[in-house]
Amino acid sequence: MTLAGAGTVFHSAYLAAQRRNPGRRIFPTVRAFPGGGAPKPAHLHDEIKAELGGAGIVSALGLTECQIVAMCDMDDPDDKLATTEGRPAPGAQVKVINPDEHLCGPNEEGELRLIAPQMFLGYVDAGLNAEAFDSDGYFRTGDLGFFDEDGYVHVVGRLKDVINRKGENISAKEIEDELYHHPDIREVAVIGLPDPASGERCCAVIVPSDPGKRLDMEGVQAFLDSRGLMRQKWPEQLEFVTELPRAPAGKVLKQELKNRFAPPTEVAGR
Repeated sequence: MTLAGAGTVFHSAYLAAQRRNPGRRIFPTVRAFPGGGAPKPAHLHDEIKAELGGAGIVSALGLTECQIVAMCDMDDPDDKLATTEGRPAPGAQVKVINPDEHLCGPNEEGELRLIAPQMFLGYVDAGLNAEAFDSDGYFRTGDLGFFDEDGYVHVVGRLKDVINRKGENISAKEIEDELYHHPDIREVAVIGLPDPASGERCCAVIVPSDPGKRLDMEGVQAFLDSRGLMRQKWPEQLEFVTELPRAPAGKVLKQELKNRFAPPTEVAGR
């Protein structure tokens, strides 16, 4: 195999398999690991490249409604491969729009919207199209991101994957990216749960690296403090699972986690 294409969860599985066989490369002829479908922690590229070989993870931005509108190149520098989805493909146009419907400049976060020759014409249920496209015909992806000064696309989360805590919007992905550096955390999903005092509280749902080793709140918060994450972004609740629920493409089904860990009144709809 020369191109081990898959999503983040599969790349992590390849890495785990390699670590079980440290004396033999499981993909001896691999050139790269094309990726997409789910966010990746930045360190995963470096670990894949160092331990599995090849160019590491070569990410792309695409969705069911419009396939591969941006993609990294195998010759891109490691910092771009680790943190971006590449530059727009020929013929594809991507723009970043802020909540006031203004175009964002470099390094300014907003919603990613796109138009391209391969974009779908619309939904079978035409009633969905009015909210799916803006007035210029660009598809509203629902992804939050920005362009850097070199024209690479960064995806930082979902519009709906933001925790509103005491009026402040907090990116779940920012917290996840820091927690992925914790040696005792194999996987993590950060969700917002209803809270009568703050509106939403930050909950980290963790798959431990060692199921027999229990992490505590004090230790997790101390770790995030050492990483420089602002105190108001620290998780206020920890939950532990053996695996995260995922869609076939590898995306974590956060709504399932919210339903599972929400207060009983919220689950019951009272």
